[in-house]
Amino acid sequence: QRTAVAIATAVAIASRVLMPECDPNPDPDPEDAEAAVDGEACLEPCPDAIVGVDGDAVGDAAPEPVSEAAGDIEPGADADGGWRGYESVFTVSKAGMSECNRDAIKRVVYEASKDSPHFLNEQRKDAAIAAKAKVMQSKANQLSRDQVEAWNRRAAIAVNSAEAGRVTDKRWFHVDMDAFFASVEMLEQPHLATVPMATGTRDMISTANYIARKFGVRSAMPGFIAKKLCPSLIIVKPNFAKYQTMAKKVRDIFARYDPQFQAAGLDEAYLDVTNHFDGAGAGDGEAG
Repeated sequence: QRTAVAIATAVAIASRVLMPECDPNPDPDPEDAEAAVDGEACLEPCPDAIVGVDGDAVGDAAPEPVSEAAGDIEPGADADGGWRGYESVFTVSKAGMSECNRDAIKRVVYEASKDSPHFLNEQRKDAAIAAKAKVMQSKANQLSRDQVEAWNRRAAIAVNSAEAGRVTDKRWFHVDMDAFFASVEMLEQPHLATVPMATGTRDMISTANYIARKFGVRSAMPGFIAKKLCPSLIIVKPNFAKYQTMAKKVRDIFARYDPQFQAAGLDEAYLDVTNHFDGAGAGDGEAG
């Protein structure tokens, strides 16, 4: 937390010197547009695009994740840099994806995305960011040592001021139920726990279980790309009434420890559990 405050303060101060004038009406970020409904990424269901549970051979063994070594993708990159230099929200790892072959995932996502409106918009944003970074670096190079030291002193003053106002006599739990929608579905249909599955539609995956994540399937990813990464993926139509019912049960448990807990969606909450610990002064820390 202390590091985060220091970084945020330093960036805010430095931006006053280095940052070019901001666009007052920036284009919306696709990631924001895919925003989460109660903590899990989701769009309105598209009934015609659903891959039903009954339509999948759930008893079949899941295929191995694609890999270059196995010959599933061609080695190398396109002449213009292509997939090896491609990064997007769909290629960013989440929990359960540490063993994924990122190159294989990037290749599949790149081939399925290139020339799409989203792809072209991402390229435009990358170019704009690179241009801003170039301007900022140029301005930074023009700062004298005395100017840099002066800004560092201002940042230190701001950090110390923020530190002085910190409350350190509270203990908080941040609860984030990973893959919540998928977990609810697996609880109701146990066979889904043994196969790659996700909730969502052909247009958008809201979340995926950990078996599916090994193939690179993740939230905020179009379902048709997820199926390219994992052809045996079962996509279950979201049932928000069911998720709300389960969330209510979990929140009843939260309320036992903090009646005033702060919900941040169906799958996330902040609890003040200070009264459940002996002594005061929690300090910094994170519990898994």
